[in-house]
Amino acid sequence: MAIGDLQWQFGVENGLPITNHQSLNHPTAQSPNHSITQPIRFFFATPPTGGRRRPAIFLDRDGVINERIINGYVTNWLQFRFIDGAEHALRDLGRLRLPILVVSNQSGVGKGLVTRRALEQITRRFVAAIERRRGRIDGVYYCPHRPDEGCACRKPKPGLLLKAARDWRLDLGASVTVGDTTSDIEAAQAAGCRSIFVIPATPSGHVMSASSGPTPETFDIPTITELPDQVARLLGRM
Repeated sequence: MAIGDLQWQFGVENGLPITNHQSLNHPTAQSPNHSITQPIRFFFATPPTGGRRRPAIFLDRDGVINERIINGYVTNWLQFRFIDGAEHALRDLGRLRLPILVVSNQSGVGKGLVTRRALEQITRRFVAAIERRRGRIDGVYYCPHRPDEGCACRKPKPGLLLKAARDWRLDLGASVTVGDTTSDIEAAQAAGCRSIFVIPATPSGHVMSASSGPTPETFDIPTITELPDQVARLLGRM
């Protein structure tokens, strides 16, 4: 699907009078005045309507695809910087022929620091850049809530993963989640996914801690360039 054909689903879940998969040019999509009660979702491919459940590859955004702004937010496209090697890694992940879905906390939206329109533009642009490098992203799921709102979608809760699993008919137990913070790994464990921890290149204040009880395996990688091979191993594709 071309980037201009971006599909989305936002207003139906937030009480807005629109239908599924409307164009991003629809005026309601650009309205900043409606409260957000559910995750924001962007579709760049059409989810299946039937068939067997299959694995997916879940990616955090900041710290995995782009450089994380410590104690801050990416508020516009000029602040978005791909991590070295991320675009090539995504190209190689695409060859596994599985859904590639971004799941990301973006509380800057709930705090009023990032507009929904800006989030949309950033999303469209980074996905287009990945496509130009022959990679792909099939869907993007954002939690826009502040930590104090107690929503079900902010990681370490598994809400974003569960929502995506329903949309894309996924087998979470066979899926892989990739992140660079403890909350990413805990969300994966809560959803029953295996996980890959990308060791941050700069100190972020997040410290991996042992979890109690049986959990899916977590594997560490030092750089994003090692991600395609590690995912392929976990999925039995090597």
